[in-house]
Amino acid sequence: MVTSAGTFTSCKDYDDEINNLQEQITSNKDAIAALQKLVGEGKWVTSISPIENGFTVTMSDGSTTEIKGINGEDGAAGQDGKPGTMWRINETNFNWEMSEDGGNTWKDTGICAKGEKGDQGEPGQPGEPGQPGTPGQPGEPGKDCPSPEISEDGYWVVYKWDAEKNDYVSEKTTVKAKYNEVYATDKGDYIILSVDGKEYQLPKTQEAATNLEINIDNTDFGGSTWGMVSDDKGVEWKGKTLPKGTVLLSNDNDQITISVKPYTYELDQQDLRLVDTEGNYADADVVPTAKNVAEEGKPATRTVSVTGDWNLAVNLKDIKVSEDGNSITNYMYENDKILYALEVNGKVVSPYKFTIATGYKNVNQDVDNNLIFTTSDNSSLYELSFTEENKFTVKQNKGSYQNIVADAYLTFEGAEADRAKALDVTADGLTIKGSEKAAGQYLNVTVHVLGVNGKTFETVRSIQFAGSEVEAGEISVADHKVTLGTTKSMMINVDGVFSYDDVQKMRFVYDNNSGEFTNQIYGFDLSIAKDEIGLFSTRLISDYYNQYSNCTLKAYKDKDKEEEFKFGVDAASDLNYIEFTTDLGYNSEAETGAYTLTLTLKDGVNEIKKVAANFNVNVPSFEEMFIKRTNIWDGNVVAFRTIVSNNVVNITSSFGQLYSLTADYSTLNPSDAKFKLVNSSKTTATEGGIITVKDDVLKDGKVLKDITAKYEYPLGGKFTVVSPEFTIHPYSVVDGFTLKFYDKNTVKDAIEHQFGSGFDGSYVTVAAALTGTGEKNKEYSGLAAFLNNKPAVIGNNLGVTDAEISAEVITTGYADVEAQIESGALLLMNKANGTQTLKAPEGAVTSYDITVRVTIMDGAIKNTADYTVRITK
Repeated sequence: MVTSAGTFTSCKDYDDEINNLQEQITSNKDAIAALQKLVGEGKWVTSISPIENGFTVTMSDGSTTEIKGINGEDGAAGQDGKPGTMWRINETNFNWEMSEDGGNTWKDTGICAKGEKGDQGEPGQPGEPGQPGTPGQPGEPGKDCPSPEISEDGYWVVYKWDAEKNDYVSEKTTVKAKYNEVYATDKGDYIILSVDGKEYQLPKTQEAATNLEINIDNTDFGGSTWGMVSDDKGVEWKGKTLPKGTVLLSNDNDQITISVKPYTYELDQQDLRLVDTEGNYADADVVPTAKNVAEEGKPATRTVSVTGDWNLAVNLKDIKVSEDGNSITNYMYENDKILYALEVNGKVVSPYKFTIATGYKNVNQDVDNNLIFTTSDNSSLYELSFTEENKFTVKQNKGSYQNIVADAYLTFEGAEADRAKALDVTADGLTIKGSEKAAGQYLNVTVHVLGVNGKTFETVRSIQFAGSEVEAGEISVADHKVTLGTTKSMMINVDGVFSYDDVQKMRFVYDNNSGEFTNQIYGFDLSIAKDEIGLFSTRLISDYYNQYSNCTLKAYKDKDKEEEFKFGVDAASDLNYIEFTTDLGYNSEAETGAYTLTLTLKDGVNEIKKVAANFNVNVPSFEEMFIKRTNIWDGNVVAFRTIVSNNVVNITSSFGQLYSLTADYSTLNPSDAKFKLVNSSKTTATEGGIITVKDDVLKDGKVLKDITAKYEYPLGGKFTVVSPEFTIHPYSVVDGFTLKFYDKNTVKDAIEHQFGSGFDGSYVTVAAALTGTGEKNKEYSGLAAFLNNKPAVIGNNLGVTDAEISAEVITTGYADVEAQIESGALLLMNKANGTQTLKAPEGAVTSYDITVRVTIMDGAIKNTADYTVRITK
């Protein structure tokens, strides 16, 4: 064997190298994803530090991320790796500079990234002063210089400005780039990080990290109603005199919604201003308010909008009014509204599209007692927080004016001031702060109002603080089974829950007639809910004065209710069970599952004792409610006649035929049951039970496919009892039919037709259609189709038409006799021409038998039956 010498490299070596490269690629991919996530959260780069073959990027939250170039296969030991290349444009000469030591030193490439200015022209002669022009529109944005890149042969390429082309053009340097190098370009507000051939933009400042998107559908600030103080003496307001001519604006105006990305940006901590195209600032303060719509699991805060949405309003200042007193002139240029852009921390972040409206002209309307006095979040005035600040708004619409209130504040006056002090309740402007002492308490607050016409007004309004709450103790409640009756009840185990003091606070009713104390309890709220959806149609309350009661609570010593607990008689330790009953219906959204029951004893609105239990709500089984009628069923199969020709199986109102009611549910209405098909692509059905079968259910004249179905019985809410699935076996209405001839309820073996009428070329009725009901004096007579042990008229009564019924003569003593069925009657005819009639039987023959076959077609199903017609002398 001849061999040649060579080098052998195992596949394992290549595998290790490939794995190493893949690990580096994955590491960079994960690092970039982490940086992009931080940028999305509003973070920015604070520094980039060199490391071997790359950089460490430090973000504003203090986190660090390493980005490295991809190493090739290992070779002999060499020098330590160098930091990644960094690029920048010199701020003085605008030349491209590079650093290979992490920014410690910079090398000028001599390539300028900015075009040179042209020579200055000769000065022109001054012209006549002209009228001020209208503000110009913003110019086109300048072009960003592209980042450096690496040429195909491995050299750095930078970009310089070409004045003739009015664009940047590339220029290759003599600097060799390292393979798979990571490099960064400083772009002022941004760092461009190039990794593995892709560029990533990282902001260097908070402003650069934030992208403001303006809702351009609503760009008009203001719309406020305004007026002026007209009294020569002015008006006293908040300890100061507002002189005549003072401009007053309504205390609300139209707001503009903007979207800020990232949502964590604290817009109300920034300097916001409106600026026009000439660089002039509007005489107005821009006030941002976070739209604090909390996301699930995230509490809303005051300075960060959890959705990124903010409302912007403007407070106008230094108001200037036209000489005729009809308009505010600050925000107009001649007859047009000035266009403003939004500026954040000195940087314009929106188009020049905002305007400030001056609202209604000098309005002179008095404020009256029809004030709209509400909390700022439109919550109830009678459920104010006693632990936090409650902010209010005061408005009044009048005529066509949206609001004529310029300013307002709240105070407690006279005796209410003493009560507020005792309750540690304070009023500051339009904010009221409560305390633990105020829980459940009412107070009357005086609302002081200044109208836009310079006139003041006062009114008194009532407020109430929410009641105090207590921690809920644990109790046990048996699972609840949904009931169908009007009254619903539940037994609650409260053994050892209520103390002597608690029981003393439970109000009881004395029965003057019997002189006994009742076991009925008042003063409770009962909440039964699943994921904030109540079990019943409304909250359950047992009120002492019976004004709001919609349930009854009764106390017992034992679960079986054999011994009542009497308030004022029995010891608290004997109160072991409370039963509630109500006539309320179930909530339309309530469904089976785990619920929480909370039973709260209250003194007015303050909680005294609260207990809670988790339990399940379920429905009774179908078998508890309904029983199969065994004479109808064949196991789990029930057969129904169908008219195959029109593909319909009608089982309307059949629920009551299939099932009977159990004793506990005897009041149910069977017609409430809903019929449902199960996994059927061949049929459709109504809830009433009309099934439409598609054509391919039939095959070769036989019903091919049975139908799987079930019933659902609604119990209220989303509670439903479902029957076991069952099989419907459709069969044709003409399956197994026979012909029978009735003579006064007696079935004859043949139809006798006496000779004499003759067959003279036209049809003669030999057997009339079935009549009668089978009862006395209403006997069956005539020809019948016998189905399901009952006679029926041949024809439309079977659900098929005359066109689908035919008759033919099978055997006869006469060659030219034919038969037909018409409206359920059997007719014979002599087919010979003229008036020829049949001859009477000759000799000893007294009759001739003619066999007639009747055929009924029901779709593809064909059924036949024979019968004898006997012709006698």
